[in-house]
Amino acid sequence: PRSSSNVIKLSFICCSPRSVIGANMSSNEPETKKLRSCEADLKVVLGGGASEDDVRWHNSAILASKSCYIDTMLATPMKESQERQVTFPEITPELWDNMLKFVQDPKAARKMTMADALRVLPMYDKYQFNDGKGLCEDVMEEYFKETIEKEKKIPPDVDAMVEGTALAFEANLSRALLAGSNYIRMRLCQKSVPYGRTMFTEEHMRRLVPLLLHLNEGH
Repeated sequence: PRSSSNVIKLSFICCSPRSVIGANMSSNEPETKKLRSCEADLKVVLGGGASEDDVRWHNSAILASKSCYIDTMLATPMKESQERQVTFPEITPELWDNMLKFVQDPKAARKMTMADALRVLPMYDKYQFNDGKGLCEDVMEEYFKETIEKEKKIPPDVDAMVEGTALAFEANLSRALLAGSNYIRMRLCQKSVPYGRTMFTEEHMRRLVPLLLHLNEGH
């Protein structure tokens, strides 16, 4: 079973001014007692910010504990800290909800798939959700190792292998990068079909150029 060392133990981040779970996120759980220390005092505007569906409310202290980027933003005399509002135009509400779900809910974290990791990792990395990055690394490393072990029985998802390895390089996830790059380097050195260099498309190679240049510099 996957290690839970990177799973955050806190139960829920406040996502609306009047709800512990949040706006636009349904729950069948009974409403919990609202504490002043968990008041949702930070407005997060997502995507185009054109409607209320693009807005989430959070407790600033809890959200800052998840993201070093947000912590720094709120700790300095910037516009965001004064207005108690932050904006992420490149993050959709759906993506944001998934990002928070994985770092706040241990059950969701244990069910994270490789596809989930590929979707959330770029924003975890950009906005310094370090525990989220660690979770993605666990998932990706496990996926790479299982792909190598099961390759003869199950054809590998080359798109996922390439994208995952490239993202691991960009996010500096050393364990996932080692597992992914070892596999790709091994396959690039083979001429056999179908598990050799012919499995990679031109688009795959373009995506891998920065990584391959880095690997060449190391030898």
